[in-house]
Amino acid sequence: MNRSTALAPLALPLCALLGTPMLHAADTAFELGEVRVSASRPNQPLDPVATTVTSEDMARFNRDTVGQAINLLPGVAVSNNMRNEQTISVRGFDGRRTPLFLDGVPVYVPYDGQVDFSRFLTFDLAEIDVAKGFSSVAYGPNTMGGAINLVTRKPGAAFEGHLLAGVASGGDRKLNANIGTNQGNWYLQVGAAYTEADGFPLSHDFTPTSLENGGQRDNAARRDSKLSAKLGLTPSAGTEYAIGFSEQQGSKGQPPNTNPRATPLNFWRWPAYDKHSLYAIVDQPLSSAEKVKLRLYRDNYAYDLACFTNASYNVGRNCQFGTPVAPTYFLDDTVSGGSFILESTRLSGHVIRAAFHLKTDTHDEHTTGPVTTYRDRTRSYGIEDTIRLTDRLDLALGVSRDEQEALTSGNYGNPTDQQKTNGQAGLFYLLDDGTKVYGTLARKSRFPSIKERFSQTVGTQGGQIPGIANPDLHAETARHIEFGVRTKLSAWSLEAALFHAKVDDAIQSVNFVSGGRTVGQLQNVGRATNRGLEFGARYTVPGLQAGANYTYLSRRNIDTPTLPATDTPRNKLFAFADWAFSSNLRLVASLDAENGRIVATAINRSAYAPIGGFGLVNLKLVQALTPSISLEGGATNLADRNVQVTDGLPLPGRIWFLNLLVKL
Repeated sequence: MNRSTALAPLALPLCALLGTPMLHAADTAFELGEVRVSASRPNQPLDPVATTVTSEDMARFNRDTVGQAINLLPGVAVSNNMRNEQTISVRGFDGRRTPLFLDGVPVYVPYDGQVDFSRFLTFDLAEIDVAKGFSSVAYGPNTMGGAINLVTRKPGAAFEGHLLAGVASGGDRKLNANIGTNQGNWYLQVGAAYTEADGFPLSHDFTPTSLENGGQRDNAARRDSKLSAKLGLTPSAGTEYAIGFSEQQGSKGQPPNTNPRATPLNFWRWPAYDKHSLYAIVDQPLSSAEKVKLRLYRDNYAYDLACFTNASYNVGRNCQFGTPVAPTYFLDDTVSGGSFILESTRLSGHVIRAAFHLKTDTHDEHTTGPVTTYRDRTRSYGIEDTIRLTDRLDLALGVSRDEQEALTSGNYGNPTDQQKTNGQAGLFYLLDDGTKVYGTLARKSRFPSIKERFSQTVGTQGGQIPGIANPDLHAETARHIEFGVRTKLSAWSLEAALFHAKVDDAIQSVNFVSGGRTVGQLQNVGRATNRGLEFGARYTVPGLQAGANYTYLSRRNIDTPTLPATDTPRNKLFAFADWAFSSNLRLVASLDAENGRIVATAINRSAYAPIGGFGLVNLKLVQALTPSISLEGGATNLADRNVQVTDGLPLPGRIWFLNLLVKL
């Protein structure tokens, strides 16, 4: 396939432009990209269930990818799947059940509903909002576990920008830049980024195997380049039009499992891992009481997978179990659609929003034969009302009807269309001292992906037994209940939440005998519970910020208690201190710790075992050279611990880094 050239050279003229002195303004969130339950009173956000990672914290803790950034939050955990891609869970719900959005636009690979969270960079983000369970119907369908929304930057001054250049262990080098201008009735934001690494260093405590000799991780080279831009028009008060695009190109190796007995043992490379996005958002008042917001988008993923028989990567093999395809396997996936939201404040004490979503998922498989196409159409109709019951008490109600229709299903005929009705309610009370107390209920659902319904490789325990497709697989549902409080006491900000979710019709692999042989298939047979608590605290005084958050998560399989819930820690802690020695020198220390994680074993994907807990210390010094230029250096995993969150896939050891930051 023809590929356009890498975008790295485009960063150079941007950097030259950034050398021109400009006025600097603080990061501003792109309000059109936010999706929240509407507040019934000005300047009182109603969505305490949602938590936010700010651009300040992304920079403070050097969280360059979305997966790294949201791991700062309570209730969120990161892991790695069999493809060694970074995955996430929110209170036990993975990325298929807690989908990713960019400025309110859904972002996922239509084939399997997942994304590699390590491929999404944070350089052009103003904030990341994470809704857990209770979430606005304005997100649309499939928000069974909540939603993750990446909100991009919007310039707030006539000229502003920043530049970052850095190097790190493993031959890691990066360069990113943002510039923006806001001219009152129009604005423009442009960003470019380039990152490349030869691999990453393993811990000195790693024990070499026949597939990994230690030192630099094998087959871990990667390259990503991205160019993004957003143009907005604000012709009058309350009216705004914006169009944005991004072009992201990458390639990566996939480090194999270090256990020579791992099943399956994949020797894979991704010569191309590209994403192309275009969206438009309109925010238009209709009257003094009504306004509409329209989103239109098209998201395309094109990626090549090259499969090999050995760690020398010189003999190709088929990339699918039991399917005669070429050694290089090309897939082309597209999400296209839009949403229409009408908001009204005409009724006193009410904020009513009606939402309609329509999107089409297309998955094309390019092999040695004809292209195989799968196409789904999903619709969602929703309405939510925020009601001011008293001066301090709000009630939020929401209901939606979601529909999935299979338009093209390869060779599987016409699977049954399906529908789901979802609903939620929340009470929010504001005490005299500013303390917010809330309780929410929500019933959410998720339709199965194209892969879950039509692939013959899922439900097979890593290819150990044959699999059969299930075109009539139905939606999963979850019922959430949560109670929480958020308050500020002098220099302290405190929050706590208790949550419980019950999952019905969970999609699980089932083994049975068909035609005289044992086969595996995904079926709606599971019931499970996720419950726990979250606590967070932050202390802020001049010269010092410190804080911590803790999550306890208990997950249980109701129907098969002996089958453990995997890939999430029972206990997770993040703590930090940011100490300014002087106006020019800061020390930032942080701790990532967890235990109680159970994972599938490398040699038998249907067997499970606990994996060791860990505590990783990260440290950096920030030296301000001028008011707008600073130099920072430090290390992650300072103690060089040998850590895994997936059996046989070690995480990086100690990584030293050095960054130059320029604010303009």
